[in-house]
Amino acid sequence: MLAMSAFAFQAGVIGLRIASRAASANPKRRMLGRRRLPASISIPIPISIPISISISIPTSGWRDVGGGGGYQLFLNGFRANGTMHLIDTHCHLDVEDFDPDRARVLAAARAGGVREIVVPAIHRAGWPKLLALCAEDAGLYPALGLHPVYLAQHRDEDVPALAAAVAEQRPLAVGEIGLDYHVATEAGERRRQRELCAAQLAVAAEAGLPVLVHVRKAHADMLGLLADAGVGGGIAHAFNGSPEQAERYLDLGFKLGFGGMLTFARSTKLRGLAAALPLAAIVLETDAPDLTVASHRYQRNSPEYLPEVLAALAEVRGADPAELAAATTANARAVLGLPGAPDA
Repeated sequence: MLAMSAFAFQAGVIGLRIASRAASANPKRRMLGRRRLPASISIPIPISIPISISISIPTSGWRDVGGGGGYQLFLNGFRANGTMHLIDTHCHLDVEDFDPDRARVLAAARAGGVREIVVPAIHRAGWPKLLALCAEDAGLYPALGLHPVYLAQHRDEDVPALAAAVAEQRPLAVGEIGLDYHVATEAGERRRQRELCAAQLAVAAEAGLPVLVHVRKAHADMLGLLADAGVGGGIAHAFNGSPEQAERYLDLGFKLGFGGMLTFARSTKLRGLAAALPLAAIVLETDAPDLTVASHRYQRNSPEYLPEVLAALAEVRGADPAELAAATTANARAVLGLPGAPDA
């Protein structure tokens, strides 16, 4: 245990209750100096106030942030200012579902510690809006691609257009791309998905960018395409494969995305996988507005719910949420080549 005194809290960010040092024997009457106060007081003003108190905090609450001796205090998994730094590695914040309240959603996410968001594309028509949105906010990162579920909307000229846009815009990644054999049940449709995916992987490899892959009922074919393409890693988003398939993705330099489905108790296989994988394999995501968390079942998903995914991961791994937040954020930075955190 570590005793502290005269510690400066930012009272406007975390709740702070102060008991008088000069408390009388009667708990209903406590004095601070000459002023009579109730048993405790709350200071809501948004300034830093040095307050002489004495508290005990486990030494494990301190984290060497960044590995350079810059220690910060974490309480119950959160920094002393009440937040932690999370990255939502897959959120379709640009889609029309968020048009009515996008600013509020983003503000709520930031208030909960979701400081950075990767915004993947689904079709060419959406690229301009997506790029404009990300250009307005240093914590939003664009990915450009052609989603396999929207195969009917894609045209032959879209892949050359993707290559040109990647060269000009330099997005964070190529995505969302992949294979979806749940939707594509016919052999010809699956073949076209593979051709489209292979062409986009070639664009990513040429540009030296990671990829964000969508895979349903198609892991064997996806792994084959990735091995042939020689891309430099990426994220298997909303991963739902086997431990053996997970290992193959990791061997190819990929991280595995876990989102809202992890919060459902019935997702026993997924939760077991999240518990067993090395922590270095895991990144967090929402896939908002889809695949929402259990507490908002049948409702629109939102990046503001990412802390609930973190809580579920902490539950299944029996781990400190602060450690998981730091590790998954570092994993996302490493695989996506993200810079340091933007200013708050």
